[in-house]
Amino acid sequence: MKIIEKVYKNGITSAVIDTKKFKKNYFSLTYTLPMTESNASNASALAATLERGCEKYPTVTLMNRHLCALYDASVGVYVSSCVNALLFRVVVNIIDGKYALEKDFDLFYESLEFVKEMLFSPLTDGAELNPAYVESEKKRLSDIIKADINNKDRYAVKRCSEIAYEGTPLAIGTRGSLDSVSSVTPRSAYEMLKYITEKCACYAVFSGDFTEDKERALDKFLSELSREREGKELLSVDIGATLPSFDKTKEVIEPVSAKQGRMVLSYSYESDGKSDVAPMLFDEIFGASPVSRLFMNVRERLSLCYYCASGANIMLSRMLVRSGLDFEKRDEAMAEIKRQIGLLSEAKNISDEELMMAKKSRISTYAALKDSCSQYADWYVMRRIAGYETDVDAIISAIEAVSAEDVARIARSLKLEVSYFLNGTEGAQA
Repeated sequence: MKIIEKVYKNGITSAVIDTKKFKKNYFSLTYTLPMTESNASNASALAATLERGCEKYPTVTLMNRHLCALYDASVGVYVSSCVNALLFRVVVNIIDGKYALEKDFDLFYESLEFVKEMLFSPLTDGAELNPAYVESEKKRLSDIIKADINNKDRYAVKRCSEIAYEGTPLAIGTRGSLDSVSSVTPRSAYEMLKYITEKCACYAVFSGDFTEDKERALDKFLSELSREREGKELLSVDIGATLPSFDKTKEVIEPVSAKQGRMVLSYSYESDGKSDVAPMLFDEIFGASPVSRLFMNVRERLSLCYYCASGANIMLSRMLVRSGLDFEKRDEAMAEIKRQIGLLSEAKNISDEELMMAKKSRISTYAALKDSCSQYADWYVMRRIAGYETDVDAIISAIEAVSAEDVARIARSLKLEVSYFLNGTEGAQA
């Protein structure tokens, strides 16, 4: 796949992933803004409100009717994060125009026009967004946050992350908090829209068959976006993270009315830099696969838990180990997790077959990115924003070159920073 980048004025950059492999086209706009609770809640409420209607299509029914006329195109607005930054994303999926019955009907151009309607002609009285829509979405956001609290697996991971990243933007969820959601108003949500579209850096990605017609449509659209920002003070967001340091492990035990406890361990590790792939393979061998050390030993062989798995955050050089278990087995499970790390810290304990299986699994994951225009585009823009390697073939080559000693180096550098245990006591919930 060939990737063509172009820099426009006023903080707008585009990337085109030119491929004839797919029958669909994929397009996304990704804005970066500072991660704060207020920004997260206002952006989340705004995203959902924009999907409810705009001036030209004031109801969900009318919006969907128009999208159906565009051969069942889909347009979604989402909020996510990338290290320290909050991401506000508009995503378009649409079939390629050559499959349309009307050959003179420019599907891609029409989809971009719909995005313009959503972003620049929302349903507003000039000073605030539609109050009924905003209040409805505030209630929905509050319900989602409460549901996450009630889901003990998600809650335990969230609490451990809040402790591990205390005092940094990383401790803030992409929806904010119940308090920050309650503070959202139709006016503040509208101000957030203007703040995003006028001041925040924007990365546009197209994936699909990039014909001359699409090139003209995209250039016209992004040039118009650029002109909307002329004379505005553009915002610079520091994507990199300054993480808290721990002289010793911080241990937190929190009681909960549930039959099953949850243990989440937050480790830091030393990384060689943004192209370091050894942590991926350590993660695969240690706890991220169905044949990992944690699954085969902590769960299966010793029956110390209901589940036990790891997950590495390559951009933060951090790793979480998640486990559901009974309180009386906590110390024994912790000891076995530490023992497996100790074993992996010596290259002689990592078999050639184990390393080969880990490599094949990760290489397969990266190779599969090119089988989906949307997944590859989303992966590309996240890596591009964070300043990481975006050449899939280069990453695959780096994975193939990893040795058992490289994996052992990651194990030796692991440092347990936070040990969080959600102590299940007798109750109705699992």
